[in-house]
Amino acid sequence: MTLLVDELYNGIVITQKFKTQKSFQLAHTRLWIYKHRNGQVGDLTCRIKIGSTLLKEVTIDASELNTAIDGTYFHGYVRFDFDAMWISHDRENEYTEYSVEYEFVGTSDINNFYGMCRQFNNLIYPAYGDLNIMDQPKNSSISPYGYELYSVEY
Repeated sequence: MTLLVDELYNGIVITQKFKTQKSFQLAHTRLWIYKHRNGQVGDLTCRIKIGSTLLKEVTIDASELNTAIDGTYFHGYVRFDFDAMWISHDRENEYTEYSVEYEFVGTSDINNFYGMCRQFNNLIYPAYGDLNIMDQPKNSSISPYGYELYSVEY
């Protein structure tokens, strides 16, 4: 398997947009990450925004990730809990667009880092950008990031 990874270095913010046609309570997001060697020292932050307005921010200390993830290299999902955050849809519009931002704040090291994985055939969410006739990305650099949203069901 070949992974396309965007490294998360200090100060780099990676954004992925999503659209909703209904209101729901966001329980958590899961980000597909890659750990290279020893990871990093700092904080990995996930933000939910509508436009430029910050709705909620959740931070995980990278030392917790380094401790929880055995091995020198790893790729898998990390969970950010949002405690049933309300995602609203304005019914006057066809959809409401939100964005998820991921940022690493801490010590940058080109030999030890975390990154966000993309995959060419990630069909969980529609890709933004140029698409071919089959709604598939023309190249892997515009594939969406590997992340998932989970809602609260009562």
